[in-house]
Amino acid sequence: MSIIVVRPGMPAHRVERTVIQQESYLQQYIDEHPDTLPFDQLKPDAKILVLLREFPTVSGPVDAFAVDADGDAYLIETKLYKNPDKRLVLAQVLDYGAAIWRTYRDPEQFGERLDELLAARTQRTLADRVQTFYGFSGNTLTQFRSDLTKNVVAGRFRFVVLMDQVDERLKDLIAYVNANSAFEILGVALDFYAEGDIHILIPTLHGAEATRQAVMSSSSGRRRWDALAFFADAETRLTPEQLAAVRRLHAWAAAHADAVRYGTGTQRGSFNAGFTRIHVRSVFTVYSDGTLTLNFRWLTSTPDADAWAERFAAELGRAQWLPIPADFKDRFVSFTTAEWTPHVGEFIEVIGRLTT
Repeated sequence: MSIIVVRPGMPAHRVERTVIQQESYLQQYIDEHPDTLPFDQLKPDAKILVLLREFPTVSGPVDAFAVDADGDAYLIETKLYKNPDKRLVLAQVLDYGAAIWRTYRDPEQFGERLDELLAARTQRTLADRVQTFYGFSGNTLTQFRSDLTKNVVAGRFRFVVLMDQVDERLKDLIAYVNANSAFEILGVALDFYAEGDIHILIPTLHGAEATRQAVMSSSSGRRRWDALAFFADAETRLTPEQLAAVRRLHAWAAAHADAVRYGTGTQRGSFNAGFTRIHVRSVFTVYSDGTLTLNFRWLTSTPDADAWAERFAAELGRAQWLPIPADFKDRFVSFTTAEWTPHVGEFIEVIGRLTT
């Protein structure tokens, strides 16, 4: 398939799909741009962080080991279409999952090994990476680590095959496995176009429909959250004053956002407020433990959203009750319940002014 490129004052011209020659290009892409992979089609506003490339197992290294904000684990394997039998990659990535599951029988054992690998390769621990990227700290950080290690020990992985092209037989195989097992396998096709020094990459997710059903099944270990379930969980975690602040922000989002979507976390609920005139993904997320996350990292993919993020950060910075870090554009900036709920009215006033 080709795409049409139009520049102001210039005639339109056709750009043909470019063949990716090296798997290392795909590996570098997911390492540098994991948030562009379309996992939000499966899980609303999934925030993906690649912790390690070449994660070692007894069956060989996994190309990438990634997580999301709920502590779900993703094993990502890259393959080029030119490989002889594309279907073998499914057996390969499942073998890696079995090897990790067989090796780590204790959550603490896996957590220690992950810290060891991260320290050796990045000079940082899991807590460092998660705190910087998601802004988690305290009980939220402890909960994240517990969820991740428990998922790994239980063998609950999302298996992802990233290719430059996913053929029909592989699509059928992914759909069949997802429909008839507890596995969650996703195929991501990455169409690549080169126009001078500009690279255009178009990711397409395969297997999401059957996997969405598995996510909501009782065997998946995940939950179907909605407003009722979210607040039932929040009532067990928050003080009456904190709960009232969360309810106030949720009510404002329900009345003014273009969409309010609920997460699929195993241990806590979340709702995401989206404003399509700003970005296709959500501007902020609130968890049932009271954590508020500002999703700045997503708001850099378009000039308009980037400019809006600058204004949003500047407004909050002037208010001084929510400290915005200098590198906010590279992060999902989180605040504890105690930090933001006393200022819920001011927060609503700022975001309300900027979204109308």
